[in-house]
Amino acid sequence: MPRRAPLLAWLLPLFLVVATAAQGVERHFLWQVPGERNTVHLLGSIHALRSGDYPVAPVIDRAFREAEAVVLEIRIPQGGTGATAAQLGNARGPGLKAQLTEAQYRQARGLAEAQGIDLEALSGLDPWLAGLVITQGAMRRAGYDPGQGLDAHFQQRAEAAGKPVLSLETPRDQLRLFDQLPREMQGEFLLRTLKETAGLEAELDALVAAWKGGDVAAVRRLVLDQFKPHPGLYERLVVRRNRNWLPQIESFLDDRRDYLVIVGAAHLVGDQGLVEMLRRRGHTVTQQ
Repeated sequence: MPRRAPLLAWLLPLFLVVATAAQGVERHFLWQVPGERNTVHLLGSIHALRSGDYPVAPVIDRAFREAEAVVLEIRIPQGGTGATAAQLGNARGPGLKAQLTEAQYRQARGLAEAQGIDLEALSGLDPWLAGLVITQGAMRRAGYDPGQGLDAHFQQRAEAAGKPVLSLETPRDQLRLFDQLPREMQGEFLLRTLKETAGLEAELDALVAAWKGGDVAAVRRLVLDQFKPHPGLYERLVVRRNRNWLPQIESFLDDRRDYLVIVGAAHLVGDQGLVEMLRRRGHTVTQQ
């Protein structure tokens, strides 16, 4: 059975190089899109990595150095996003148990107990936020740190170099994606998260290996397999956001500055990924 890459490794930088030998040609999770007067690079990110995953490949480092502006999904504010998450995730809601169906709660409690997770400690949270907290803890126990994610890495480097750091969304925008999920879908998300935490380290290792290998087909398969049981989540968390980001990315192509745009790898692969969306709009998009 193929491994399924954990959802949050592809998606949110809030909680949460790349080369392969394919017929002798290195490939990276980096694409080049030429504008009339500039170049935009799209870099696929994993939002939680280990320190040993650095340095990045020279071609990625060069894209950063040549960029006159860096664009992230969100610009992570000083102090993080915990206060915003807490405000959205439990200030108004009736708590975890009341927002799950009886069957969902029974299943969630069983999965949590089997893994030594204290679900009662999360009882005041909305299901989506409980899922994020569980995922973040599991990633850290496996040695993967959101502070070491590729977007965090390049935000720090851009700020140190005095490069403008732009964003496609705000932290509140991104968290509201989860807060606005229907309750049934929030329950699905929590259950999926609890199922993923068992064996997470091995799954993350496999994910990072495919990503480092620049294996687009493997990453596409991992992403689509992951979302196959949850088409509603894929539509809301990936496809809709890609559609929202597309005009912004096209506006960068009308500029004179060179840009490096860094988004989760899930947003770049598949028929509904940004690479194919840009190609359908008539742009030349070349993997580096």
